[in-house]
Amino acid sequence: MFDAVFIDADNTLFDFDRTEEKALLDTAHKFSVDFNEQNLSEYKAINKTCWELHDNGKLANADLNLRRWSLWLERIHPTAGISAIELANYYADSLSRQCEKEEGAEKLMQYLIAKAPVHIITNGFPSSQLHRWRLAGWESLLQGITVSAVVGVQKPDAEIFHIAMKEVGISDASRCLMIGDNITADVQGPQAVGMKGCWYQRNGAENKTNIQPDFTVTHLNEIEKIF
Repeated sequence: MFDAVFIDADNTLFDFDRTEEKALLDTAHKFSVDFNEQNLSEYKAINKTCWELHDNGKLANADLNLRRWSLWLERIHPTAGISAIELANYYADSLSRQCEKEEGAEKLMQYLIAKAPVHIITNGFPSSQLHRWRLAGWESLLQGITVSAVVGVQKPDAEIFHIAMKEVGISDASRCLMIGDNITADVQGPQAVGMKGCWYQRNGAENKTNIQPDFTVTHLNEIEKIF
């Protein structure tokens, strides 16, 4: 049915929630930071705001990591003497060293690569990408990775999908499928260029938009039924 498959990374193939938790604990231990419930809640609120700014084109990917940690330190530990730059850099490195696969991801990858070229399109941090794919054992299986911060445009902008298609050598968007958990970035974006969009309705997420996915799955193993 499809000549190429494009897939999101975080919270699609990788369980970013568990990855983040491990990296936060590692960072807290390294810098002797107390990640109690209140501090963690503050971090998540700041992080959410920063990502919203990023998704709206108001905060560059390269600036996001330092911004969130700087704001968090100002709010939680303004006199702690901790370097926001060192904290941000360590956390980013720790993220790259974590490899928590989403349930069903390994089986799905093995299935897909036997069917069509598989290419990743992600808005995640460039520093955490390649190492993670090596840890997962998927690097040699992929037909490339398109990272928004590297190519200068992010999902759901049409250009990032055209760039990824060119990397795979595919010109007919109607013969391509994009899979991901973000209904705007991973469904509306690819649909706008003629791809089919498969929404991974992770953890019972609600569709609060008027976007209509071509396919909807609640578990990665359901994707096999599409082919």
